Amino acid sequence: MARLICLCILASFTMALIIEDLPLSQAQTIDELKAGVVKITAMVHGQKKIGTGFIVKIEDGTAYVVTASQLVEGAALIVNFFTNPDKGYKGTTRNLQGGYSKGLAVIMVQGPLPKDIRPLVLASNLEVKGGESATVIGFRRSPPIPWGVFQGILTGKIGADLIVSGAVVNEGNSGGPIFVNKKVAGVLTEVLDEIGYAVPASITQITLKGWGIHGEQGNSQEEVSVSSNNRKIERMKELNVEQTEVLAAEKAIQRLPTDITGKDGAPMVLVAAGVFTMGSPDGEKLANEHPPHAVDLDGFYIDQYEVTVERYRRFLKKTRRGRPKYWEEVDMMQKVEKPVIGVTWDDALSYCEWAGKRLPTEAEWEKAARGMDKRPYPWGASRPNFTTANFGKADKPHQAYKETLKTVGSYKLGKSPNGVYDMAGNVSEWVADWYDEGPSNREWKVVRGGSWKDNTTALRSTYRLRFPRMTQDAFLGFRCAQGVP
Repeated sequence: MARLICLCILASFTMALIIEDLPLSQAQTIDELKAGVVKITAMVHGQKKIGTGFIVKIEDGTAYVVTASQLVEGAALIVNFFTNPDKGYKGTTRNLQGGYSKGLAVIMVQGPLPKDIRPLVLASNLEVKGGESATVIGFRRSPPIPWGVFQGILTGKIGADLIVSGAVVNEGNSGGPIFVNKKVAGVLTEVLDEIGYAVPASITQITLKGWGIHGEQGNSQEEVSVSSNNRKIERMKELNVEQTEVLAAEKAIQRLPTDITGKDGAPMVLVAAGVFTMGSPDGEKLANEHPPHAVDLDGFYIDQYEVTVERYRRFLKKTRRGRPKYWEEVDMMQKVEKPVIGVTWDDALSYCEWAGKRLPTEAEWEKAARGMDKRPYPWGASRPNFTTANFGKADKPHQAYKETLKTVGSYKLGKSPNGVYDMAGNVSEWVADWYDEGPSNREWKVVRGGSWKDNTTALRSTYRLRFPRMTQDAFLGFRCAQGVP
């Protein structure tokens, strides 16, 4: 016992020296970084493990915390925040790379949360050459130092993993952030033979996007913002456009906002330019989803939510267009924020054109729904449930507006990696494309996304349907898109 007390006193003295050696501004920064770090206590079959995590996003009274999957898999979780260390909060596992010693996990902690907690920034563009100084804030098991600050060295990489050595390497720091220049360079996931293995921030960022979590991402936002215009300039150069025009275009580049408001007042989000894989692998699911193929798209904006009854009501008032089917159900309802239904393809197109937009192409719709990582559902790989989508109600009475449809954006856990809601469930959506160019399909238009009445198969991001363009049904709605400037 006396020896343990001596060790704790020595460790505390050492930590005091570390903090005292820091300039005042850096010491303040350490406190700011601590506000994004959490202690995680995991109980598995009566056995307790202590580890670390860090906040990547705070939204609607919920903190999203990244940590190591092996720490939280199958465990009951208690989370402590630096700004209120004496109170334990229940943690719920949201996403998990299970059965993998170097995997990541995201846990959710719901409020009321402590004041002054903050998300941390991912250094997604960091190039590791070896020898960089690294800082870790975490919970060493021996000696037990809460929110201790430890120094280590990034010695290089093995495969995709960052390799860390020094005082940072300790089991209690597992799941914690490794800082370089005040930004998160990686997530410590495994400690073996006095060496720490960390998932780089760039891979962490891709994983989080795959799970539909968009947190603080360093300079990556700037890269997304200009990508579409940069691609246009490259094409101008390839086509030998006059140098003066190229220079004018380069001068005109502005950082594109990640969200805008359409002329109809609807919020829209940016889907960045680039190549994604469209379709399902051969032998998987339905034949009309094959083969998987690369599609290169310019950047575009898409409605964050399906077009609502309220917005469509304004369109009808301005254009005196005929009402869609089932409209009588909503005549007496005020400001209905559920998706409009009973619209034909031509109705949907007319609305989008009235709003200064267009219907999304099938490829644009799928990219907005699944992102860049081939995920089967907008929220990731986990099977649909009634917290992620409105589906499986085919046996309900046919009173769509009153009982079946949900207000747009109700399923926050079901949004896509691009921040788009209800791309699985609620209503299926018209898109711009003909189903097939063949003569037998000239009146058939493509419909994407499962609806309130469908089973889980129809909720997959690659699922395709066709309907005659004049179809009006209680499960059919739409959303609009538009190009970037």
